[in-house]
Amino acid sequence: MSSSNKSIQFIPFLDQNYEQLKQECLQNKTLFIDPKFPPEQAFSRQENLIWRRPYDVIDHPKFFLNTPHRRDPGQGDLSDCWFVVAIANLTCHQQIFERVVPLDQTFDKNHGYTGLFHFHFWQFGIWYDVIIDDRLPFNRQTLQPWCSWNRQEPEEFWVALIEKAYAKMNGGYSSLNVGAPIEAFTDLTAGVEQRFKLNESIKHRKEFFRFLSDSLKHACLMACSINPQNDGSDFEQIKPNGLVVGHSYSVTAARYLQLKDRILPMIRLRNPWANEIEWEGAWNDRDKRWKHLDDNQKRRMSWQESEDGEVRLED
Repeated sequence: MSSSNKSIQFIPFLDQNYEQLKQECLQNKTLFIDPKFPPEQAFSRQENLIWRRPYDVIDHPKFFLNTPHRRDPGQGDLSDCWFVVAIANLTCHQQIFERVVPLDQTFDKNHGYTGLFHFHFWQFGIWYDVIIDDRLPFNRQTLQPWCSWNRQEPEEFWVALIEKAYAKMNGGYSSLNVGAPIEAFTDLTAGVEQRFKLNESIKHRKEFFRFLSDSLKHACLMACSINPQNDGSDFEQIKPNGLVVGHSYSVTAARYLQLKDRILPMIRLRNPWANEIEWEGAWNDRDKRWKHLDDNQKRRMSWQESEDGEVRLED
């Protein structure tokens, strides 16, 4: 536990004590089954789903495969992009991440694996410790995860598990179908929200870019979206540049880039779909301008040519 967490009192959600239940499982040599969040309560539509523990579908599941990274979370079949972008942002700030995600959790059968996991969320002035079992929803035909997961490293499961814990605290997966990133940011940080409409409240772009950059340096979590029409007729419409209307994006960096004799303010976003729907505008992965940058500049901008969902915008 990081030093920042020692002063926080985490209240057992639904009176389920993590340490007590873990010791019971270890003593009895049993895997935990959560009686307060069974599959039929987690999601009511079960016809195409099958619930399995990670060990049932993969030989060597891991809680973390490598250091948690903003590219880990990939949205599943649930319409909860607003939550997935929030946990992607969380990985950019180690102290906040460790407050929400206890690091001493494992799938190692020789080091305490019991099928029991827990996460911390803040609601209505209280930090809760939410426990779950590791039975997760998979597609019945393909055994591909139905929930959010790491598409690049499918043996890693912290993303799917934190989503399940958040669903439990909110009454089920269906409760996550509609939301805003700022709601998840509050539940993950106990912080104060602030919203901006770029076409109305931003009068000085240079000052606003500096504000974004400074805020990110001070561990602020950010997201953005393109508002759909009032009637919702263009919701999730894919624009020619690859951006999706009504869809949430993580804001993960705001940095200056030197291109020859110009200094460019650049904002990095991430689409939680992390699939073939990629940014097609300026500075897309195949843009010839990347050839004018040296390797250090490319690393600083985290450039790679892959379907990782990342977008780089020149302000």
